[in-house]
Amino acid sequence: MIFPIFAATNIGSMRRFISIASFLCLLLSLQAQEVYTTKNIPKVHLQDKTRYVCNPAGILSTEACDNIDRMLYALEQQTGIETVVAVVPSIGQEDCFDFSHQLLNEWGVGKKEKNNGLVILLVTDQRCIQFYTGYGLGCRNGSGCKGSLFTS
Repeated sequence: MIFPIFAATNIGSMRRFISIASFLCLLLSLQAQEVYTTKNIPKVHLQDKTRYVCNPAGILSTEACDNIDRMLYALEQQTGIETVVAVVPSIGQEDCFDFSHQLLNEWGVGKKEKNNGLVILLVTDQRCIQFYTGYGLGCRNGSGCKGSLFTS
């Protein structure tokens, strides 16, 4: 016995239904993805000096954030280098490099007199991991340490 939903006369209707349902799911997922700016991203390190990871969309697990917080706290205690990590699903059409630069300046990452801050930005929709350093952390070869990894 052939179920009515699989009958030859219903294949066109089923395809339309699947197409519409897929489109609606895609539309809902795009609307649900918040676009972060330097104004609306939580400033976790300014609120709590032992927290270094800003993960507002929950992309990283709590355990991962806690581990990174501990590592970066130890790094700051040993070297004085202040690092923050921001993990967001989208920054819209903003450039990762420019966004990182703005975060470094607006959040005041690093000691002003040493200019030794480091921002690590991960943006999932752009497939971008950006490292942005203050000039006090320039590479030893004089080329600077600014760079973007995994950008497609």
